[in-house]
Amino acid sequence: MGWSLKHAAEVIERYVALSPAMSDGLVEKLMQAERRTKLQTTVQTVEGK
Repeated sequence: MGWSLKHAAEVIERYVALSPAMSDGLVEKLMQAERRTKLQTTVQTVEGK
């Protein structure tokens, strides 16, 4: 069984905190993906009403 998106995000956030110089922009990419997911969820919720 694979990781949930939430678990993967938490692991990446911990990695970035431990190795910021080696993270290669992971935090920014993760935050962008999280914003897109929230936006998509909002749009789907509004359309479903």
